[in-house]
Parts: sequence; C-alpha cells; structure tokens
Amino acid sequence: MLLYEISDELFKLVGIFIACIIVFVITVYGFYTFEAKSKLKKVLGFFIVLPMAATLIWLSAFMLNENIHYTHKLKTLNDVSFVSGQIEYFDAYRGNMQKDETFEVGSVKFRYSPSLYSAGFNSPKKAKGKLFNGVFVEIWYSKNIILKIVIK
Repeated sequence: MLLYEISDELFKLVGIFIACIIVFVITVYGFYTFEAKSKLKKVLGFFIVLPMAATLIWLSAFMLNENIHYTHKLKTLNDVSFVSGQIEYFDAYRGNMQKDETFEVGSVKFRYSPSLYSAGFNSPKKAKGKLFNGVFVEIWYSKNIILKIVIK
C-alpha cells in the first residue's frame, strides 16, 4: 500500500503558489485604487502588506521548486537510495515534548520534524498511525529525505 509519494504534494503547492500571486495582485491593485484619507496610512500599508505578500510568493515558490527537484529525482532515480525492511526504534512525535519523529529501517536512520516544512515525508498525520515498530516498508530516499514509502 502506497503511504506517501512526494509528487502527490505537487498540485497542492501549485495551488498555494497561484493563490499567493492572486493575493499579491489584488493587494497591489487595492493600493492603487484605495482612497486613503492620509497618505501616511497608504504608504505604511503599502510597505507592510506588499512585502508580506511578496514573502508568501517567495516561500511558496521555494517549496514548489524543492518539491519539483525531489520529484524529478524520484522519477529518474538520480541520487536516490532504496531500503526495505522492518521499522525499528520507532520514536513517535509527541507534540511540544519532542521535535522529531525517528525510526530505522535496516541500518538507515530517518528523522523528520512535523513542525517545520521540509521536502518529503514529514508528517505523522500522513502516516495515520500506520508506521510503528515491526511494520515492513520500502522507502526511496535522497539524503535521508523520504521521497516514497510503501507499506508491505
């Protein structure tokens, strides 16, 4: 059963990127058509909201680019390693008490943080409780970034 594949997130990230561009365009249009009683309010708003919208575009473009990069690696198997076996030493994420979720398959250690964005599998919610000690998995990864997980 396919649990996760990095290319599944591509459409979600494209949607976020497009939404950020729309917000940016609406913001710019709004400032050019907005009749502020004070030029100071208009200028302050412009220099606060516009950089925030531009930052959102930059962040979403970064996430999209990273996802495309690793999706290409998975499709071409360029710099991608494979391991299969039972999960060992599974240490589940426990909210604020622990920042990372960790486990080993064979001699390969995997660590990811659901509280930070990173490419690849990084969310215990995506696993829905299906990852635990003794489960047999196949994992494709690049530099310990999980690109694909299949549960056998």
